[in-house]
Amino acid sequence: MTLKDKTVLITGASRGIGKAIAEKFLQNGYQVHGTFFASKDKILELQKQYGKNKVIIYGPYDFTNTNETEKLIEKLTGIEFDAVVCNVGTFSENDDFLNFNLKEFNKVMNCNLYTTLLLGIKLQNNIKNGGTITIMSSNDAYSGAFASISYSLSKAALLSLMKSLCVNYGRRNIRVNSVAPGSISTDMSTPEQEYDAPKFTPISRIGQPHEVAEVIYFLASPNSSFINGENITIDGGYSNISVLLQGESQRIRNFEGYQCEYDLHDTMNKGDHVMILTPCPYYNYIDTPEEHKIADQIAASTKRGAIVDEILIVDEEKETYMRENPLVHEHARSLSPLGSLHIVRKKDVIKHCPESYRAMGGGFGIFNNKIAFIDAYESQQYTGYTVKNEEWIKPLSIAFKDIAKHINNGEIKSLKLLPEKTDDQIKKPAGYKHAYYLYDKMKKGDELIHLSPCLSYTYIDNPEEQELLNRSRAASKRGANIYELLIVDENREKELQKSPIVKEYYESTKATGGLYLVKKKDVIKHCPDDYKLIGAGYGIFNKKLAFIDSYESNDCIGYLVDDKLLVKPLVTSFDNVIANIKNGKIKPLKISID
Repeated sequence: MTLKDKTVLITGASRGIGKAIAEKFLQNGYQVHGTFFASKDKILELQKQYGKNKVIIYGPYDFTNTNETEKLIEKLTGIEFDAVVCNVGTFSENDDFLNFNLKEFNKVMNCNLYTTLLLGIKLQNNIKNGGTITIMSSNDAYSGAFASISYSLSKAALLSLMKSLCVNYGRRNIRVNSVAPGSISTDMSTPEQEYDAPKFTPISRIGQPHEVAEVIYFLASPNSSFINGENITIDGGYSNISVLLQGESQRIRNFEGYQCEYDLHDTMNKGDHVMILTPCPYYNYIDTPEEHKIADQIAASTKRGAIVDEILIVDEEKETYMRENPLVHEHARSLSPLGSLHIVRKKDVIKHCPESYRAMGGGFGIFNNKIAFIDAYESQQYTGYTVKNEEWIKPLSIAFKDIAKHINNGEIKSLKLLPEKTDDQIKKPAGYKHAYYLYDKMKKGDELIHLSPCLSYTYIDNPEEQELLNRSRAASKRGANIYELLIVDENREKELQKSPIVKEYYESTKATGGLYLVKKKDVIKHCPDDYKLIGAGYGIFNKKLAFIDSYESNDCIGYLVDDKLLVKPLVTSFDNVIANIKNGKIKPLKISID
């Protein structure tokens, strides 16, 4: 049997998570039998998109009344399903502890629990041997409810029901599982879910309906063939947060950004001492305004008589880059003669000072042995945290001094700086002909990621831009994977949505790559650090060679960079913006293809 022959029943398929589940199964060839109550227009949209033979609609059914559930069961007589997704649910705020309303309570129980119970038992002859049942619970099932008792109680009861169905269906090789989503962005979301839940979620956001749909489809697929009787939590880690422990942590750790680092260096004067130990992560010593300002603040403090000692620990991949790095040279010049800068090999530190290496973590700076800035980069707003506890600072100070002692006695070699690389050595000017050549070299399996802020000279009807399109189209036909990410401000938004050249890029890349047109303000809102790296745009070939846009003339429209340490943050920025598109935070604009 092919996927196109398979069928799935989804209750509550017209909106929110249910609609996302329906779309996932439809995208994979299933025929979807879906119910609705009040959102017929939305499920009709699915039917219009996929066809009446692929989307079979039932309703309206109000499952807060179990008589309606019985009517659906009767309607489904004789229809067989490969998968059943019991998704439908409701919520009431009128059954709390102080103002309990049994009628409201029973409505929620009927919809959330008894409808699933009746379907699970009375449709047993409708479910094919080897099929699956997936039940929609919630992470509210794990906690006591201050209000909406019926919701958390019904969702907890579903977990027990799932296990009972599992043991009874097992003889027919029908697997039964459940999922427990946390805060998901739907029209049922409360303000607390939208705005407060991210504060208590390790990945600092709420989920999107498609992220739940992916798990449910997995549980219905052969890829989960030995998963049975299990509940999968989908809440971004929310259930693992202890508010008490989080509060205790924040009391001793103050998460800060670059401004805190500037301020700490500003307080350093004659006789003050700063010890900096870093494993040189990708966000340190790079050509950004923030890193240059750190260098300036350190230089200013040394002119006031502060002593700054830096130890940079590098692996083999980054060794030459750091020794030639202009910013590292700048640090070294400013520290002398009172302080020092040493570049040392990671393997040497691990060999001679293994415990000190482990204590380093992501790096740190210690100011007069009284306050430490611990590197824990998340964004420019949160680059680390400060601690003032002597018991925390002492082992870090010991680690720094231990490594410094082994440098001074010669056991760990301090590497000499290499001649400073100039911009001309790093960046090689390139024109349109270089861009054509790079497209022409692309073959099946090669990848180009192109990010553009859509400046006025791009995506316009001139011979050079048309030729770029032709070369891109030819590369796609050869099997190259080309991804275009166009960031547009309000001035060009409508122009590019209707642009013939953008439409042609969209059509030529959709088979093996893709094109996204997104609003500049959305990228700035959700990916501010990544937006700052965009500049005039760039294209990266196979994650190795970057073509950095910098239009001066047709003979110099940018420059080539093949230093992978400079290319890596650009790739990361592109991936971050794409991730925010896929999780629904950044919504792509529609491109006219008429």
